[in-house]
Amino acid sequence: MPVDYSAGGDAILAETSIKSVADFKGKAIAYNPLSPSDFLLSYALQQHKLAEKDIKPVNSTPETVPAAMASGQVKIGVTYEPSVSQILADGKGKYRVIYSSKDAPGLIADVLTFTPAQIAKRGKDVQGVMKAYLDGLAYMKAKPEESAVIIGKALGVSAAEAKDQLKGVYNIPLAEMPNAFAKGKDTTSYYVSGEVIGKLLMAKKQIPQLPDLALTMDAAPLKSLK
Repeated sequence: MPVDYSAGGDAILAETSIKSVADFKGKAIAYNPLSPSDFLLSYALQQHKLAEKDIKPVNSTPETVPAAMASGQVKIGVTYEPSVSQILADGKGKYRVIYSSKDAPGLIADVLTFTPAQIAKRGKDVQGVMKAYLDGLAYMKAKPEESAVIIGKALGVSAAEAKDQLKGVYNIPLAEMPNAFAKGKDTTSYYVSGEVIGKLLMAKKQIPQLPDLALTMDAAPLKSLK
């Protein structure tokens, strides 16, 4: 079940002197290898005819990227909220978002998954979980203020911070969910985003070959929702 995808919540930030991703060549970039940050950076580089060999990776967690940039260790970093907002605020105009998950919708996604055995043996329970998620989504839409309080409490942030962070996430409505299982031309299709991520993992020697993506997903439980 497609749940949501990052729509600006993950970003590549750079000093304002750096005008585009094409200018990353030869520069040090702080990011977490083999993570969504890595996927976003690799995809951005790919879109601008560059590769990892063209940059100088600096191993950092998303949480340590702000410090790496503030100290001057790097001029470019990849992270997610709330670190994105922290870097922009602390930099006071020194940094800007140069590429974000808005530029690759669907590449960084949250997905609800079940094993084939669970779907076969506990189909009603699977349906119940999926419907419960949709109920929660409807509640968020109907009562955004109350939802922000609940979400903020779970995340350990204020309701205002929760509302602000939600701006960087696209919660997929039920009517659009089947699109993720269809072969398409952009990264909102799991066939496209799956191939992009699979090829990146192959290049980094994390997997030997690209899996048959059709075997990794099943839209039937979703389509049976009433």
